[in-house]
Amino acid sequence: MRKNYWMGTLCCVAAIVFGCSDDNHGVDVEQIWQEERETIWKYLDEHADGEVTKYAYTFGDLTDTIYIFGVEGGSGEAGAAPWALVDYDLYTIARLSGERGLYDSSNPAYCAGEGIEASYRLGGPIVWAADTRYVDGVLPTFVKAGGSGKAIIHSRLLGGNAGTSRLFEMSVREFIDDLLRYEYAQMEAFAADSGLDMELAVKLPLREGETDVAAGDTLAYLCFTNDVDGVARIAEGDTVGIQARAYVLDSYNDPLREVFGEDEDGDGEPDVAEMVVRDNVLPGLRLAVMQMGQGDEAWVLMPSRMAWGSAGDNYVGVPPYSAVAYWLKIVEHRPKK
Repeated sequence: MRKNYWMGTLCCVAAIVFGCSDDNHGVDVEQIWQEERETIWKYLDEHADGEVTKYAYTFGDLTDTIYIFGVEGGSGEAGAAPWALVDYDLYTIARLSGERGLYDSSNPAYCAGEGIEASYRLGGPIVWAADTRYVDGVLPTFVKAGGSGKAIIHSRLLGGNAGTSRLFEMSVREFIDDLLRYEYAQMEAFAADSGLDMELAVKLPLREGETDVAAGDTLAYLCFTNDVDGVARIAEGDTVGIQARAYVLDSYNDPLREVFGEDEDGDGEPDVAEMVVRDNVLPGLRLAVMQMGQGDEAWVLMPSRMAWGSAGDNYVGVPPYSAVAYWLKIVEHRPKK
């Protein structure tokens, strides 16, 4: 699903190929893979109506076929931009039997009905790279905006050897030409809806001293919602206690997906979390906190590069390439000793 996830599993393929042989516990890996291919062909014979496109995908020394079928609907050119906003269901196809089982979906209610927890538990749509350099990016290049399609990917390309071929069923909501511009539009829309003035916001460049987005920099925006004078500014290495809520910005979910903001005591306020200001904190959040002091409250609007990035975060349910609105209040500040 996520580019980083698939690329991580793909990186395991070479080790699997060179680490397995006919003498490895009596397992004939090539025979397993051939049986998988036969299962795929059988599945296509039974379920693929119309044309099946065979796409040769190569990773390192491995080349195998991705089977594209069931492409229909939509308008414009297929794969018309480098990014696609998609909904998907992902299944496994069992070796020999050809039966499919749900593996993941951008619809968490669908997963819950099947007893499976979705990777992005708060739902889609999900921004996906439409790029044939990546195994998960092949299918969107064949589908038009508003259309749908299916693809079967052999397990060799997923780093497995035990019958784990994947069946994607995907629909494309829209294509995105410029991801950063798209994210800034989401941030501006949120600011307008929330009564925040981005013209008065503190601009937080990802690279120090650069604030020109056109030159390739990435900006987060710090929008204060109160006025606390005379407090010491937080510095690198300091410890802070914060209350926070975070929301994924998108145009299709209302209300927005809240991905952070636990309230275990049920008082209606986010729990206080302790954080050391250092490099492992989200870049946009880290830069924002260092402009604040105890008692300050603010919204931080972050493009994906300054939030959870290309990987997202399964634990909190953030999809890849998600712009984020992060509300925080500094309730405690302990300077580094």
